[in-house]
Amino acid sequence: MPSRLFASPGRGGRGGGRLKWLAAFTTAGVGLMLGANWLMGVGGAADEPVVVKTFVQDRDDLRRLDIPWPAQGQAAVSANGRTVASPDQRSVPIASITKVMTAYVFLRHHRLEEGLPGPSYAYSVEEAARYGWRAARNESLTPERPAAGEVFTQRRALEAMMAVSANNVAHEIARWCSGDETVFVKEMNDTARSMGMESTTYTDPSGYDPGNVSTAADQAKLFAAALKEPSFAAVAGAPYVAADGTRNANRNPLLGQAGVFAGKTGTTTHAGRNLVVARRTSAGSPEIVVVLGQAVAERRSAVDAVSSILDVLPDGSRASAVSGPGGTGKYPLQ
Repeated sequence: MPSRLFASPGRGGRGGGRLKWLAAFTTAGVGLMLGANWLMGVGGAADEPVVVKTFVQDRDDLRRLDIPWPAQGQAAVSANGRTVASPDQRSVPIASITKVMTAYVFLRHHRLEEGLPGPSYAYSVEEAARYGWRAARNESLTPERPAAGEVFTQRRALEAMMAVSANNVAHEIARWCSGDETVFVKEMNDTARSMGMESTTYTDPSGYDPGNVSTAADQAKLFAAALKEPSFAAVAGAPYVAADGTRNANRNPLLGQAGVFAGKTGTTTHAGRNLVVARRTSAGSPEIVVVLGQAVAERRSAVDAVSSILDVLPDGSRASAVSGPGGTGKYPLQ
């Protein structure tokens, strides 16, 4: 597929009127072609990654999109280093979306090269003993019960945490990295502060504790940074393969659809349903969509909210005001 369809007429000001009219006219025509091409791309060969054509080149392009923000909770969209968010951005529990930061800190401690397993770690006696206790609390765990001393490579540990949202492995990662969970959580918070995630606080590495809070805008910023780590995208879109070879599907139902190649799910009673996804685009940098606080009772609430937003992103010829069920108007960039 071609790369950029057109460049924004400028980032700085009000000038370039003719170019803006020409861009708008061009967009309307090309947008019709885009819809057909995008639909064909979704049904393309499985071995060829889908690349979605995008008009999002700068912050003005994001502002022009008519984004259908979810009626409850909050959402954010990030593209080309720019983020636009729904009106009600406030710190809320994020459940297992917390594990994105856990993975990011782990990869910063030990960079995982593409295709390699990485260093090996022993599963602790203490965590092995906690498996039944965690299961009784309905925590997400590895499908198998790891034995004390069982070896996890870095890649297998990350895939367990990102694909099946294994809390037991998230807590082990904290110990492997820092020797102490409290020290690791402090590093998570220090990292958030260094990235400007002022509305984010972490209290554990798994997200089970409702004290792990953030905003959709902060999490979009984090996911964009994590994707710059060489192996993050691979582990955030992979299945989990247990020690006995059993393959467990990634719980993100949008993987492989409309160019989506990575993401993270997270659901608890306190947090509701949450979902982060990233998809490939013709502009080179991915589009990232985050939704938080969707209805727990509706199994597809987060999936449907993300899908509705993804549906409008390829088409830059939408209305000039960002609007949706959550409100109408141009919302400030985060």
